[in-house]
Amino acid sequence: MSEALMCQGDAMDCLAEGRYHAKAFFEKLAREHAEQEELLKKTAKAFGKVYDTIHAMAKLLGGWKRGEDAMRKLMDPDIRAQICDKIDQAKQFDEKALVYMKEYLRV
Repeated sequence: MSEALMCQGDAMDCLAEGRYHAKAFFEKLAREHAEQEELLKKTAKAFGKVYDTIHAMAKLLGGWKRGEDAMRKLMDPDIRAQICDKIDQAKQFDEKALVYMKEYLRV
């Protein structure tokens, strides 16, 4: 189970960090490009929702630490099901961000 926790934790780390910086990047673009401000803010918001969803996953595991308590929680089928729901939610927000980015590139 320690390998599963490390895999879950590494994925959460990468996604949280990446989406945090993506949110900040699109907020900066929104300030610099008033003509596309609304679209860029929507993109930033979608990335922010992914970030928030990853934090909700960490909360289900008792935080960001990867100790015995988190391992036990990850073994719980109910918690794993909730994490799966959060993964699906994060995917939906990522897909929205992709649509917005493609729209921005078309403009």
